[in-house]
Amino acid sequence: MILRRVIKHVRGQEWTAIVIDFFIVVVGVFVGLQVSNWSAERAERVDERQYLVRLHSEMLELAKTNQTLSEDGQDSSDRISFAAEQIVNSSEALNLNARHCRAIWRSHIFADQIYLPSTIEELISSGRLNLISKDEVRSAIVDFAQSVDGYRALVEDVRSDRLVLARKYPLLITPNSTDRDNVRCDFEGMRSSPSFRNDLTDNMYRYKAYITFVIVEQQSKRKELHSLLDTVLGIKHEEEVTP
Repeated sequence: MILRRVIKHVRGQEWTAIVIDFFIVVVGVFVGLQVSNWSAERAERVDERQYLVRLHSEMLELAKTNQTLSEDGQDSSDRISFAAEQIVNSSEALNLNARHCRAIWRSHIFADQIYLPSTIEELISSGRLNLISKDEVRSAIVDFAQSVDGYRALVEDVRSDRLVLARKYPLLITPNSTDRDNVRCDFEGMRSSPSFRNDLTDNMYRYKAYITFVIVEQQSKRKELHSLLDTVLGIKHEEEVTP
């Protein structure tokens, strides 16, 4: 329609009409592009919010897991450290019990509890991270993902050359074959063995590094990202969430 009208005006040398037709075409194209861009932008913002809502939900679930890991891990680390102090440095009567024995027995176990939320993994692998419009949120997501790689490398480091004390010192640590939590420890025998004392100290430092620089640090990164998501999404928790 518009093309036929333009041809007619050109043939009739109706220059004013030609200019008007040209203006109409340009404006129409411009408006069409703007509408298209607006629709695309709106769709991206919808996608962005969906990603952020999903990630926030994953942060809530991760908060529960992290809290349990942090509390249990710190408890085990404290017991190992207390036992090591008693066995290695103290000359007084040992004040150790079955819980310290279990902690020593499990001092080589560093569970691979390092989580990269699936939403972050999807955003990065699909190249859609630029959907996140706020620089601070995008940076926090990247920082969280990079920190996970660092935590995994550190876990591998503390795991290397770790000692299964019950395997090396079967006369000092005797697990019950039918009851996983029933372990017997010869604390006085541990104290009198320089080799055991050295190996226990090594395990203690490895376990403490795992709790401090992996579990606790991961919790700190999660708190930071969770707080940003709360702000961006306008979420206020009615009950105190341990972020």
